[in-house]
Amino acid sequence: MNTLKLKNLLFILILFLPYLAQAQDKPAIRFDDKVRIVEAYRIAEKSADSIWQGWSKTPFVILLVDDNYEYLLGHTPLTDDFVSLGYDDILKQEVYYRNRTFDKKLLATFPAIDGIPTIVIGLPENTGLNSVGWTITLLHEHFHQMQMSDPDYYTSVASLDLAKGDESGMWMINFPFPYNSAEAEQQLAVTNALLADLIADYNEDKLNEYLKERSKLKEIFGEENYRYFSFQLWQEGIARYTEMQVMEMLNEGYTPTKAFQHLSDYQDVNNVIIYAFKELQKTLREAKLSEYERVIFYSIGAGEGLLLDKVDPDWKKKYFTEKFYIENYY
Repeated sequence: MNTLKLKNLLFILILFLPYLAQAQDKPAIRFDDKVRIVEAYRIAEKSADSIWQGWSKTPFVILLVDDNYEYLLGHTPLTDDFVSLGYDDILKQEVYYRNRTFDKKLLATFPAIDGIPTIVIGLPENTGLNSVGWTITLLHEHFHQMQMSDPDYYTSVASLDLAKGDESGMWMINFPFPYNSAEAEQQLAVTNALLADLIADYNEDKLNEYLKERSKLKEIFGEENYRYFSFQLWQEGIARYTEMQVMEMLNEGYTPTKAFQHLSDYQDVNNVIIYAFKELQKTLREAKLSEYERVIFYSIGAGEGLLLDKVDPDWKKKYFTEKFYIENYY
């Protein structure tokens, strides 16, 4: 090849290189991610209303975040920063995308798009979850959508007077709770051990003992800290409980789609509840407030949800009308 032809070829390659790179990086939801999302839709369709009456009516709006883009499902955006990818035959809906704006490791639900409670979720490999864990987490977040869709949710949260001027919602994570209080840690360990006993082997005498020990937490924590504790049990703890209810349904003869079973990291969905219950027991019996901090509230709330099922199966009727203080449901 002579020098002139070589120069011409290099010129053409340089000219079209940006277009070639763009073609290789064309926005698209991966097939495996579509399979996981469809499985979450399918599980919700089969179980939502049997766990929470009316849950199926909650909009399932998802913003899937990959390394470069964000994909919007379940909602037609009102702003022009999203571009349509057209109708997706697997997801059975139109998909929109935009350049990434959120952390690709994010797992959260908040009014991210047009003021609507939106699940903002990174890919499994970016969030440290396998396919089953990621799909169940999607349903955990979907329950947060139900919580936030309640007409009184935001006014009720504001009435707790915990934000201290923070309008971003980050106070829910960063609230200065006394996690390092030795007295608080000791009393919480006592109540958590009783809770672990009760969900494994319920009896009324132990329930009365538990409620007596639990009532001491308000004085030890202080009124404001107790409000935060109660809010976390109500919001995150009952979402974890709901997650476990979904797992229980999976254990009762649920058969995943073939596509989901063929994912490279698939694990038997029928066994996840067994593992989850063992982990809950271990956390309640061994976890320290000073080490787990806010995360321990997830397990306490989940345990109380399971206990309430034994005490009063109709407790969920109070959940949205008597917010934030689970002890009032006993």
